[in-house]
Amino acid sequence: RLWKHAMSEQSISVIVPTYKRAHLLSLTLPTYLQPETSELIVVDDCSPDKTREVVESLAADDPRIRYIRTDANRKQPHAKNLGISNARGEYLYFGDDDSVLLPGSLERLITTLHDYGALIVGACAPYITRLSKDKDFSSIFEEILGEIEQSERLQKTKINKRLIDPVSLEARFNIRTKEPVEVPFVQASFLVSRELAEKICFDEHYFGNCYREETDFLIRAHNTGAKIIYEPRAIQANLPRSIAIGGAHDGSSNFLIRKLSYFKSALGNNWYFLTKNKEALQKAFGLNISPLHRQAVFAMIIMRVIVSYPLRKVIGHEL
Repeated sequence: RLWKHAMSEQSISVIVPTYKRAHLLSLTLPTYLQPETSELIVVDDCSPDKTREVVESLAADDPRIRYIRTDANRKQPHAKNLGISNARGEYLYFGDDDSVLLPGSLERLITTLHDYGALIVGACAPYITRLSKDKDFSSIFEEILGEIEQSERLQKTKINKRLIDPVSLEARFNIRTKEPVEVPFVQASFLVSRELAEKICFDEHYFGNCYREETDFLIRAHNTGAKIIYEPRAIQANLPRSIAIGGAHDGSSNFLIRKLSYFKSALGNNWYFLTKNKEALQKAFGLNISPLHRQAVFAMIIMRVIVSYPLRKVIGHEL
């Protein structure tokens, strides 16, 4: 196939927004420099730390890295749109500054995109609860895969095969299904054609932690008829919260105040998303559920999480 020949060429612009994560970038950014990556666009959302110095140091070793800085902290949707407008690749992949992309993932995503005739393909996005320090990349990847497999063994009898709850919209994109699955949306780590991304763009009205900003993009894309596939064999693993400080979780040093602020913006953003995309959600899931009903279910989920925090702190698993 002609596209397989094209695949061997560098054709993907990876876009990674970042804010106050200079301490992580030397670990996370190199994982996005896979053979299919034509450029890695790092959009610094006006970080007050040494983000520029770290990125420029990495760029000295790999010219594919490009650094862009915003003039003020404008949040992830703006940073992603800035990345889209500056990208040169035929395809775009949105990464995170606090996660690592396992080797072979971009090749897997673009292969699946062509095999399934899709316009968007999302990766599996597990959350890692612990990670040993002072290890090289290959050892880190082995450790991450080991934790994923252990988690899957422990949850095997509990896994709900449905990836997305049609009412709460809770998604379980940390589960590795047996094969790719067509879905109305995926997690934030996804591959998309640049042409489609330029048409859809991210809604910059989301505030605070910008919860639902990527779901908004994806549901609107799905509403236009774009085919979206979840590819469980591509993995972008989120690093432990104990390591991934900064970003959307940045704020007060007080744990309770920080979390309450995070969930307050999550509720506000979720309501904005639900009311804006009521018809698109009805089309995606075939259910006529009011935004108020969905928001009430979401609020109950948040309450359960908040109530569970004391126990999580005791056993050492802070979200």
